[in-house]
Amino acid sequence: SNPVDAYEGYKPISIESLINLNPETIIVTKRTLKSMGGIEGIMEIPGLAMTDAGKHQNIITLDGLSALGFTPRLPEAATALHKQIYPDAE
Repeated sequence: SNPVDAYEGYKPISIESLINLNPETIIVTKRTLKSMGGIEGIMEIPGLAMTDAGKHQNIITLDGLSALGFTPRLPEAATALHKQIYPDAE
């Protein structure tokens, strides 16, 4: 069973779960990044510094409207996100 399956929808995640999931990358919207005070604010999320994403400050931002709004720009947003996560992929 995939541990992420337990987190369907938008729900708060516990510190223990975040550390256990140990994400390599954290993806946030530009709006969220700004509202949290930038990378420094994101890094204040309890437990994040103990994950691989936190240790390497591997935080990727995306335009929430194009990526989450299911607009005609969604394929463009998905491609841009892929390039940010896998910059060496062709």
